[in-house]
Amino acid sequence: MVERQDSLIRTESDSNEEWSLLGTNRRRRSNEGSMDLLKAYERELGDEPTDTVREYLRSIGQHALLTAPEELELGLDVERWMLLKETRKQMTAELEREPTTIEVAATLIAATVRELLLLRTLGGETGLELPNEAPISVLLGDPDVREVLDKPPTDTLKELLAGVSGDTPDESGPRLAALSRTSSLIPPDVFQVVERTLGAELYADLLDVAAVETSIEGRDRRIEQWWALITDRGQSASERLTNSNLRLVVSVARRYLRRGLPLLDLVQEGNLGLMRAVEKYDPHRGFKFSTYATWWIRQAVTRALADQGRTIRLPVHVVERLQQLNTAERHLMRDRDRDPTTEELAAELEWTPEQVETLMRQRQHTISLGTPVGEEESTLEDFIQDTSGRTPDEVAMRLLTREDVIEALDDIPPRLRMVLALRFGFIDDRPRTLEEVGRELGVTRERVRQLEKQALTLLRSSGKLPKIEEMEPD
Repeated sequence: MVERQDSLIRTESDSNEEWSLLGTNRRRRSNEGSMDLLKAYERELGDEPTDTVREYLRSIGQHALLTAPEELELGLDVERWMLLKETRKQMTAELEREPTTIEVAATLIAATVRELLLLRTLGGETGLELPNEAPISVLLGDPDVREVLDKPPTDTLKELLAGVSGDTPDESGPRLAALSRTSSLIPPDVFQVVERTLGAELYADLLDVAAVETSIEGRDRRIEQWWALITDRGQSASERLTNSNLRLVVSVARRYLRRGLPLLDLVQEGNLGLMRAVEKYDPHRGFKFSTYATWWIRQAVTRALADQGRTIRLPVHVVERLQQLNTAERHLMRDRDRDPTTEELAAELEWTPEQVETLMRQRQHTISLGTPVGEEESTLEDFIQDTSGRTPDEVAMRLLTREDVIEALDDIPPRLRMVLALRFGFIDDRPRTLEEVGRELGVTRERVRQLEKQALTLLRSSGKLPKIEEMEPD
């Protein structure tokens, strides 16, 4: 009945036949493309790619490229599938429960009727024959109508719709796209049942969704079968659209080599961006899928570099400014055959010299202290001096001084002895601050300082501690 909608129930053998029609020439071009990526990788990295990289680049060359009509068809299949999932999700949130099949179908039918009636009011102005008495199921089955709905709308059609609906031309385009999607989610025979049951009520200004639900009672299984078919086709189209553009991911990812992540990690992140692009792609806008997907792939790769490319993560806005700095630096170096100064970079970027210096410090890569050095088990940490520690001579001198102090403490009053013992850690090897000693003794910080000064004065005057001047709390 419906040429366009009948395409939804093509058999698997039909799909395989279409796939074979791609031809050996296109497969040969695919393999040549993967070899070009191999050569580009070798040229940019400066050495032979690993077996893993080589195998991956060869495997993605087995997927044939898509023509523009194939891209449109696959995009529409994915779009229907995503709309079905999104409608269920939205209704679940609104109803605070899982909606029934009948409830979802009635909502989609009401949305389809509302938008199609708007299109029919234009009549012959669109170049289509849309008689008022024609049932909606017949209109949706008209190949010319389906072509208008599924293809990117012309500027003329946008303006015509805007004049009728009161929307702007930019707003009327998405309404046609919505009609294309919703009208494909309902089986044609279910539309016919609704038309026979409701009659003129179906074309009322305010269509009663509850009446639509009543009219399709008992059609659950037929609708679920249709949706299962849409889901299968959507998943298959998503997989094919993704696989056919894997080389695009590699092409984008290899521009970011030597920035902290290996190629396969960059490709993996780019593939996630590609999958997101497949879900978000709107074929009604008229853009090639590769044009749209490149933005998502680039965003996924740059985000991964910002999050994982450094030992210490930098905020995304800092990474973007670093890219601007690197670009300006290369530009000035090419023009002047020397490294640009901080002032020249600041003038080029319209920043302050202090901002440039800060970014230059931030772009320095962090080296782990656990980095192996040489062929033995030594690490970088073993060769770095610990300036906070004491030398063996200092440790020995401090032990001797400590023993002298402890012996001299016997000659001062117990209260003063306790103050020094707590301050210098003679009791438990944990020196305390003036405030901590004050809390333990129940006096103020200032009183502790006075007692400490008094005790040290008594020790110096005793003549038993010639090295007391070297003794300081830790």
